Amino acid sequence: MPVLPPGSPLFQKTRAAEVFLKLTGNTPDGIESALKDLPFIMGDDQMLLLQIAAEHPDDNVRLNAAKVLSRKKGPSAISLLQILANDPSPLVNSFAAKALTMIK
Repeated sequence: MPVLPPGSPLFQKTRAAEVFLKLTGNTPDGIESALKDLPFIMGDDQMLLLQIAAEHPDDNVRLNAAKVLSRKKGPSAISLLQILANDPSPLVNSFAAKALTMIK
């Protein structure tokens, strides 16, 4: 398991921790790589990563989180989509709002 900074979430799988480090890093290549890997992380680890992505300062990261969430079901996915439906970015909030109408 990679060494995570103090206060980091506890991940079940090594790959999820690696994606976390890329997602929270400041390199565009690392973030892009994390976004490609995110849909392939499963279970609770994926929801932890999606929560982090939903709060990321980059609009593209939040949009990608909304795209992954639009294919999930359950209260936690809906809750995150509702947060993203109020995102300051028009692209993110419109995608999340449309995804919510498709889920309900």
